[in-house]
Amino acid sequence: MLPVGLRTSVQGPRGRSSARLALTLLTLLLLPTESRALVAQLRWQPSTDSRVTGYFVYVRPATMPYGAALDAGAPRPASDGTLSYDVSGLSDTQVYFVAVTAHTATNLESALSNELPIGTPNPCVQDSCVSKTQCTVNQLPDGTACGGPAATQCGATCLAGVCSGLSPSGFSIGSIRLQLSSSQFRVTASGLFAATPSFDPATDGLTLALSDGGGTPLVQTTLPASAFVGSPDDSSIKLARQWGSQAPLQVRRFVFRTRNGTTQWKLRLNAPPPGGLPAASAITLQTANACLASAAIPCTVRGSAATCR
Repeated sequence: MLPVGLRTSVQGPRGRSSARLALTLLTLLLLPTESRALVAQLRWQPSTDSRVTGYFVYVRPATMPYGAALDAGAPRPASDGTLSYDVSGLSDTQVYFVAVTAHTATNLESALSNELPIGTPNPCVQDSCVSKTQCTVNQLPDGTACGGPAATQCGATCLAGVCSGLSPSGFSIGSIRLQLSSSQFRVTASGLFAATPSFDPATDGLTLALSDGGGTPLVQTTLPASAFVGSPDDSSIKLARQWGSQAPLQVRRFVFRTRNGTTQWKLRLNAPPPGGLPAASAITLQTANACLASAAIPCTVRGSAATCR
């Protein structure tokens, strides 16, 4: 969730003060622990109101209102001027939202800062609170696009409150190198994703699409299952060597290597030239049972070449 930096009036039991506070919760960092419990470190910009003596942190489970405040006191500023507080005792199986308020010595308290999620909220549920008790929780209608721009490339939509067709988490591009001439478009790319048994090009075949930042395809091709060869220990899948192909679009190399739950992939292809080099690029890989889509990454164009990372 993007910080919105709500500007709020200081409020207390006797009414509203004329002073206005700006609290923006900036980042959230999950800290490792020896158990399955989580610790979340929050950071925010301090209030500029001279009457503020401390801060409260509020935590709520997803779809629920906030409970009692956690007293963060008056944290010592870091070198960049931000304040921080560690929230402990969180379950790694629960999604939470957190927010911060400022207070004075006379118990005047600001409204909530923006919320940040701990974990991955359900993209098919509108879940937000504008105060400690005033929250909106609505299931989005069936057919609503969900999961962000990358998953939308895979046709992910809400169905009965669940995002169907969502890409496996963690699919990313390490880099893309694009070279353009009057007769050929060369693409070299690599990246990684969380290994999933549903992604098996050697059984299902694979459709590859390289698009620009607006989702317009630059390269699109479908490779049959027979084009791939799996290793005996199932740790890798690679494109079988192609002999004598005169097709205008030729995938020269495509390999997937899995180790410790992560699959690394590398790609090299030649294609007919598009109209020009893109300012951003994204890649989608789709089989019969899985769809992986990256977010668009910016490209630096220099002459007839571009590097995207």
